[in-house]
Amino acid sequence: MTNIGRGSPCPWLCYSNANLRYDARVSKEKKITTAATPFLQRQSNCDWYLKKIIGVYKVIVAIMVSQRLKLGWIVLWLVPMMACQSLPPRGGLVAQVQKWATEIEDDMLTLTEEILFTQKVQQLFDSSPYKIQFKNGNQVADEVQDTLADYFVKREQALNDVTKAAVNAYDNFYLKNLGSSLPNQLQNLSSDIYFDSDIPSRYPEPFIYDTRYFQKVNVTRACAKISDQVDRNSKDIIETVAWTSDINAQYVTNLKKDNYLKWQYFGSKFGLSFTFPGRPWTTNFVGFTKDYDPRLRPWYIAATSGPKDVVIVIDCSLSMQGNRFKIAKAVAKTVLATLTRNDYVNIVCARFSHWDETGKWHYYETTVLGCYKDQLIPASLPNRKSLTNAIDNLKAGGTSEMKRGFQKAFKLLRGSHRTGCQSIMIVISDGEKSDGPKVRCSPGYYTRSGFVPGPICRYDWEKVVEEITAQNKITNPKARIFSYLTASKEESFTGKIACDNQGIMVKLDNTENLISNMQHYYNYLASSSFHTQITWTAPYLDASGLGLTVTLASLVTSGRDESNETLGVAGIDVTLAEIEDLLQRYEWGTAYSFLINNDGEAIFHPRLKPSSELVDDPIFVSIDQLEMSHGRPENFTKLRSEMQKGKSGSMQFLNCIRGIPKGDFEDGVDILQVPCTYYYRGITGSTYSFAFNLADSDKEDRYLSNLNGSIALPTSFFTAMFDYDTLYGRERIPDGYNRLDIRHNDPVYNVPVSFVHSIFTLAPRSYCEPSKYFLEGNSTLITVSAHVYANSREMDNRSCLRGGKFKDGIRATIQLTSLLENDWKEKLDATRRQTVKWVYIGVRNGVFRSYPGHIVHKGYDPVKRPWYLRSLTNPNEIAISTAYLDSAGIGKVITISKAIKDGIFEISNSSLCGIEVIGNLPAGCPCNVNSDCASKSCYNTSTSSDTRMMQRCGRENVEAVVAMDILYKDYYNRIQNKLHSGQKACEVEYQCPTNPSKICVTRCYLVDNVANIVTAKEFLTDSQYDEVQYNRVTLSFKQPEVMGKLVHKYRIFQRRENIDFQGTCKISDATSSRVVFRQSVNKSWRGFSDDIANQGPFPPFQNDYGCIQDVVGYEAHPENLGQNRMVYDYFTGPCSEGFFYFIQLPRTNLFLLVVENYLRHDTYFNINCHIARRVTAAGSFELKNGTCQNALSFYTKKPICPTIRKVLIPCSFNTANTVSVINVHMLVIATILAFIHVK
Repeated sequence: MTNIGRGSPCPWLCYSNANLRYDARVSKEKKITTAATPFLQRQSNCDWYLKKIIGVYKVIVAIMVSQRLKLGWIVLWLVPMMACQSLPPRGGLVAQVQKWATEIEDDMLTLTEEILFTQKVQQLFDSSPYKIQFKNGNQVADEVQDTLADYFVKREQALNDVTKAAVNAYDNFYLKNLGSSLPNQLQNLSSDIYFDSDIPSRYPEPFIYDTRYFQKVNVTRACAKISDQVDRNSKDIIETVAWTSDINAQYVTNLKKDNYLKWQYFGSKFGLSFTFPGRPWTTNFVGFTKDYDPRLRPWYIAATSGPKDVVIVIDCSLSMQGNRFKIAKAVAKTVLATLTRNDYVNIVCARFSHWDETGKWHYYETTVLGCYKDQLIPASLPNRKSLTNAIDNLKAGGTSEMKRGFQKAFKLLRGSHRTGCQSIMIVISDGEKSDGPKVRCSPGYYTRSGFVPGPICRYDWEKVVEEITAQNKITNPKARIFSYLTASKEESFTGKIACDNQGIMVKLDNTENLISNMQHYYNYLASSSFHTQITWTAPYLDASGLGLTVTLASLVTSGRDESNETLGVAGIDVTLAEIEDLLQRYEWGTAYSFLINNDGEAIFHPRLKPSSELVDDPIFVSIDQLEMSHGRPENFTKLRSEMQKGKSGSMQFLNCIRGIPKGDFEDGVDILQVPCTYYYRGITGSTYSFAFNLADSDKEDRYLSNLNGSIALPTSFFTAMFDYDTLYGRERIPDGYNRLDIRHNDPVYNVPVSFVHSIFTLAPRSYCEPSKYFLEGNSTLITVSAHVYANSREMDNRSCLRGGKFKDGIRATIQLTSLLENDWKEKLDATRRQTVKWVYIGVRNGVFRSYPGHIVHKGYDPVKRPWYLRSLTNPNEIAISTAYLDSAGIGKVITISKAIKDGIFEISNSSLCGIEVIGNLPAGCPCNVNSDCASKSCYNTSTSSDTRMMQRCGRENVEAVVAMDILYKDYYNRIQNKLHSGQKACEVEYQCPTNPSKICVTRCYLVDNVANIVTAKEFLTDSQYDEVQYNRVTLSFKQPEVMGKLVHKYRIFQRRENIDFQGTCKISDATSSRVVFRQSVNKSWRGFSDDIANQGPFPPFQNDYGCIQDVVGYEAHPENLGQNRMVYDYFTGPCSEGFFYFIQLPRTNLFLLVVENYLRHDTYFNINCHIARRVTAAGSFELKNGTCQNALSFYTKKPICPTIRKVLIPCSFNTANTVSVINVHMLVIATILAFIHVK
């Protein structure tokens, strides 16, 4: 019997009876077992039609064994032969598919070597000199700690200076102007004092583009921004504009002391902000300036009110339906939006079950909306989003059972999880004493006359008020209640509970001007506490384009007397990009760093999305999710706890988790386990701690040394090619621009290119101080500096510690990669460039070189690109991407890449290469095959100390990746040329064997190791601007039945999923929107920098919004293919039927799928087909309530509570057409005592 592989439709049954021969020498039991074995072993591989004859076989086998009828063996042989007549034709392309797979694989290897010169590049790195620097983890961590501490101390000192300047400005102003008058109109203030971000005539000219702020600013003057919710001509606003102008001098002084300071500002208690540098305010899509009230910003509220416990009680009864419930939801969400992570919160939806007028029972209950039902939860971003989603899902219904609601609310305020500083309760109700005729308090009964419904429910609010009074007596601190009456005239209940509990009742008839109508609540928060601490906000996405930002805020109080009158809040912004740059400055090899806050959440980590890809304030995940896998390493939680407390130290683990992205974010990560040591430190003066993860191999930092001076090198040109044509560029490099010979209108490329030279660029990680590189606004200075450095043949001895500008080994890497330029130019002649568009190399230290020469945007980091990561996780294979739209606009391309290993040394100690260690030979040892080496990589090369070419073991670490971009249509045609040979060639139509009236076809696909289709015929005709149709298309969308068998039956692809708390969702998938956007804007034309001097950062497409996503993907397990690396099987389903062959191309990341006798069913109205495609689909899917998936974090220690002021709020309400005034005797006194500090 010929072995034809796994997966055919029971070939043992239809094509061989060898396993069914009678053996007279075995016992009766053995005969039964032998005869039944084929069924038992292969039944799972048989389709439905074979199961029908299993019963017949069992009967026959039993008869044969019991009666010893040899004739039965003949019958047993005939039955399957008869059954096979009706089976679908057996696949006959096994050998052909194997031949195709081999030819495609060989062609990929040939193409890669022919264009990318992978062996030559590897030899260049192997034969180059290296330097080794031994690293002390504790010493590095100490240096970083001192640097970051100094960084934060400077920011805090700058904030303290602004706070003092504000106090002095206010006190001096009122001292000098006591009794003097100011204009009655704001516009009449002097132009030397009043500058306004909203009014062009009041702009402080000139505005000049500044890379520190990514927009035009004036670095000599601050501007006022007045909220639309306040009267611009009020006395308070005019006076505040006048005295805050004196803060400007301190702003300017701070910026001179620290050139990297971001926004400095002061937010007044009257709704005015005074921001430096001055700038035109952000506008909406129709050109109007956006409103901004500092009193509603989290940084302001956190600094003024301090930590607080807030419970929102919503009346969810039936009487609230419609506009009333809309108002209630809006109020609740507004309160949530102004809470900070220093606060605790939860929401109670109060109602209960009832009968209706027909006697039907309607079940409702009072519920707590938070993820945790019996406690308050921190008002972190994920918890606020979770509560917001819960509010959106609420529907009015049930009775007005407020008593139970308040019982739950006060229980939450008295729970163990709270700040304990001050308690606030927000109550939203219509105050109605009945929910109408549909809400009955008994089931009713029948009489001779018919059904009599139960009585309409009516509520005794006095009992609820008594319950509130009783509950508040035992609550410490006592709750202050703010109530909101929604579109109702029944003020008695909501008014009394507010006035009795030091709050205020506000009537709301709609959601218009909601902030203004809730101003009493925010004014109270602004004046309720006093403290001198600096407050740190949670990171948020800066609206002006600075990325993730943290605000340091300080309460500003007057020093004129002992009342400590609150004036507002001073703030200074700190971008996390600066902190990240400081950390990355000290990284090397595979060592990496991360930053967490005191709640154990990862603020910065290599596996988190960069802030440039975020479209909303991020939800931060626990560091455990990034540094642990399945509970390993076991004691990491102890390390995290130490970091949360701000302690310093180190911990060593044998099974550290290293997660390496496989390419795009949705491709998932490869999890490696390596011995490592964590060196962690708390950052003095902040709420953050950082750590370095050093693998044992990172104890030595290997980097390229200076190349031999006798080696002739071509001139290296920096990527910003047009900077060579500037006045300064021509002065420093006179012939540079002419030598580049830039082509502007080449018919093949849509961007300016140079066919004479390649270009190089450097990632921020290549610089000693990445922030200086980013903030340098003059790109010509960057270009000239990089050009001179790269082409110098002097010894590169100036490291970062010696005042150097570039990290060790950068110049040597630039010069080493320049040796590829002539080979690239020779291969990519005018004819070849019609197919292969770009060739390039990215090196681990951030050096990137590409041919033809073209502009690469500032900040490009090859190490973070999908093509680099794809080869990093497939280091011994050729990695091929799915099709995507080239950023230069040349069309659909595919990237082919190959990893280059770290350079090797000659092994001086021959005992390390003995025969006894074959299979685990270290790098540099002679070898014969890959399996001889520990790295599983054996190739022909030489070393710097031994120029002999011989087979040697390579190193495990990836040093660089070489790649090329080839047009999709050319790559597809190249593959198809291999698939056109033999019978039933790909895409050839013929009569279906099972139904001659139908036309079948042989379909062929290349599929990568995460189940995405690389080549498909349909991709040729898909619009290049509609990437959704061809980029990262899962196999299930083209061949769902095949994908189902590969996943469920053979387990070649196995599902994996994770929650992305920083996902991006789209409002609309309209193709037209994407096409217009892509065609109208070509980012590559914009030059080296991502910033336009007249515009600022490239505006994001507003179709995206931040969301939480369930990311579903697949990973290949080729070991399940069996020894032949191939499975084949018959399939049929709602979408199609046929016979498929699936085979691995082992030296690549690809599989070849061939579908023979493919017959597609009509799928337009085929709902089952659409369902089949979705069952095994990959992708990112929005989770509406996904925040509850995130681990709930609590404070590691109780917050420091500020001094709470006794603020008396005038409160009144109508009851029976009479105005009831609470604390009427205190109204006059309240005005005097509103801001008195209680000691």
